[in-house]
Amino acid sequence: MKNVAVGGIMTRELITISSEETVGRAASLMRLYKIGSLPVQEGEKLVGIITSRDIRGVAPYRLVGEVMTKNVVTVSVDCPLWEAKDKMEQNKIERLLVVDGGKCVGIVTKLALYWELGKHIDSLTGLMRAEYLQRKAYELVQQGREIAVIFFGYR
Repeated sequence: MKNVAVGGIMTRELITISSEETVGRAASLMRLYKIGSLPVQEGEKLVGIITSRDIRGVAPYRLVGEVMTKNVVTVSVDCPLWEAKDKMEQNKIERLLVVDGGKCVGIVTKLALYWELGKHIDSLTGLMRAEYLQRKAYELVQQGREIAVIFFGYR
């Protein structure tokens, strides 16, 4: 089964910031690059994320480390799109940082994710295409549940 993963749709050109930088600097970078978040790194290590929501109403002289989200929800490069969607919905977030070997290598936004997932939904019927059905069947079998496959044909 071909698996579409977040590595294929993530943004690889990351603009990052240090936890020692100011919120004003973070806001300036977000405006300049027209982005809604910045991964916070100390060297190569991911230590948090700061979003436009995090800095709303916060004094610009405060440090990023004081207002950033420290418990970052991440996915691996090979994480299936459906799993990434579930993670975003469960955590009520709009972006996921993509890590590979503990290093932040990209970011995937809810918009990019839903755009790609839309390609896997039949526009006429609104039903999921084969890849989703294969994934769901695999999950059910992994849980020890039985499944039945029925094919309908017409002439």
